Amino acid sequence: PNWSTRSGRAAWPTRRRHGCRSISAPSLAGSNGLPSTGTTLNDLAVTSSGVYVTDSLSPTLWRIAPGPDGKLTMEKWLDFTGTAFQYTTGYNADGIQATPDGRFLIVGALNTGKLYRIDIASKAVVEIDTGGADLTNADGIELVGDDLYVARNANNQIVKLDLADDWASGAVDTITTSPRFDFTAAIA
Repeated sequence: PNWSTRSGRAAWPTRRRHGCRSISAPSLAGSNGLPSTGTTLNDLAVTSSGVYVTDSLSPTLWRIAPGPDGKLTMEKWLDFTGTAFQYTTGYNADGIQATPDGRFLIVGALNTGKLYRIDIASKAVVEIDTGGADLTNADGIELVGDDLYVARNANNQIVKLDLADDWASGAVDTITTSPRFDFTAAIA
């Protein structure tokens, strides 16, 4: 389905006559295991299996999807503890994108600049080999074909990486800076 967010609400299409259902994010706090403190939901990726949401403070990848009863549920879909993605001090998981084939999620770590590929079917997490590219402050990311654009917020840069067909490695193609950039946090 096509999902969207607006004004702190998540919306998804239904088979109902008039389109979309929505739920406010605050109504999810305290339910489905989402703590009311110690978590920062940051960015999201839309796939056919749900909306995946990064948490910058807690080593968790959340998933929002309609349950069997049709009600929107939020689940602790993946605990990064013990995976290649080790949380450290500061903001961790931030930008997230789904690959065009829907098999993988790509997640950027703000504080370390590392990128990770997550297999949606197996939940396997691998670090993407970027050849040592400096991607610290990796905030928003956007995948266009096999090109991954990374907004480095405090650096006021957009880095374009050419990713391999298996999404497990990539190399910097270009680095763009501009006096118009001011804490570049997203790419559209």
